[in-house]
Amino acid sequence: MTVKQIQTKGSVNEASYLGQLRNLLGRRAVLQFSCDRVFRLKLRPAGMMLVFPPELLPEEGIFPRIFLDEQGVLSFYRWVSLSSSEPNRKLFEYDSRLRQGYARSILLLARHLSNIPECCKSSERLFCLLDHTLGLLRSTYERLSANTGTAASSRVVFSTVSNFLRTLLEHDLTVNDKVWVRCGLRILALAAAEYDIAVALGSPRIVSRRGKPLADYQIALHTVNRLQYDLAEVAVLLEQVGISPSDTRCFSAPLARSSYIEATFGLRGKLILQLEGRIINCALFDTTASLKEYLSSAELPADVLDSLRDFYMQSKNRIMLRDYSDSLESFSQACQVIARDRLNCSQLRALDRLSSLLQNTRKLCLNNVPNILLVYQRISDSLEQILDNHQRLDSKSRRLVLHLFESNLLEGVQRYVILPILTSSISCPLAADLL
Repeated sequence: MTVKQIQTKGSVNEASYLGQLRNLLGRRAVLQFSCDRVFRLKLRPAGMMLVFPPELLPEEGIFPRIFLDEQGVLSFYRWVSLSSSEPNRKLFEYDSRLRQGYARSILLLARHLSNIPECCKSSERLFCLLDHTLGLLRSTYERLSANTGTAASSRVVFSTVSNFLRTLLEHDLTVNDKVWVRCGLRILALAAAEYDIAVALGSPRIVSRRGKPLADYQIALHTVNRLQYDLAEVAVLLEQVGISPSDTRCFSAPLARSSYIEATFGLRGKLILQLEGRIINCALFDTTASLKEYLSSAELPADVLDSLRDFYMQSKNRIMLRDYSDSLESFSQACQVIARDRLNCSQLRALDRLSSLLQNTRKLCLNNVPNILLVYQRISDSLEQILDNHQRLDSKSRRLVLHLFESNLLEGVQRYVILPILTSSISCPLAADLL
């Protein structure tokens, strides 16, 4: 698997964790790129996983943080082994905080699945499968509450839910049923990342603290809420980074240590934010398509543009501006490698414009701050024009341009535009109680 090719300068704990990740995923994942020790993995046959550095929690041990998309959670539970989940179950038996979080995830899934879609009412097979899934969720919760130590592991529970949702997707679904399934996959992906994969890859400190019994299942089922951020709050965030909030949806994660917001925009854009309390410390586009959607229409408000310029002019952030200037060198090198003799006139003009833009921007960075977003938008436009008639590109040049999109451009926009705006220039307007 490509994960073993990662050359990390992190701690021994991180290297050990990457080894565990390789053992868990086998050859079912391919590394797409890494950014500040945040790894983006493509799962087979479909889906994406984001892997964040392990963090040390004095009371719990060392845990990585994982994010799965909807297809990723289906792929993971399609081929992951269920036989390695015994330590997972014992951990929930002895740690009351993790047990309560796991139980809450079970309630969130059970409440969602209890709103039976129309397709289950008309199919006896689907209804029986749903009844089995809900029964497993209830029995697992009740055994967790009773501290009997015999509750099913999260790997088994989440795999059962995934199998039910995957079976649903094999049927002809109405629009409403598809929305219902997607919501279920989001809840499952967030819960699985926190209470299955992260726990499996972490190094917990087992402390016997059984805590109080959980609330009655029926009472808890009707009182649990799936956190969902107010659209107006997320719209403010999106406007700060130049995204029109029209047709925007967002989901938040029921996690114990950190929170995630997944905001969709436009036709195919998706921005994933990771938060610790009220602080956003990571912002990622899920795919290259989301990046292109953003660059095609984003326009920073004047006050945000001024704030971003002031941010880079501060002495403590000048090194970050130099890093941005150095990052453009990869585009300059690509311009020299692309075989010019095979390009048509339009592609040649685009390549020359790109070379001139990069050169002028690097000179400007010596004494001033360019409009970084506009630079990336022009780079994107030039690369698109070079790819427009891709039959004229040799395979090496085409792979190189695609790599610039999938790695350098994606990483640059996230690191030098999105994250500085959300973490430094703009106050985070999110609700105070995230968890």
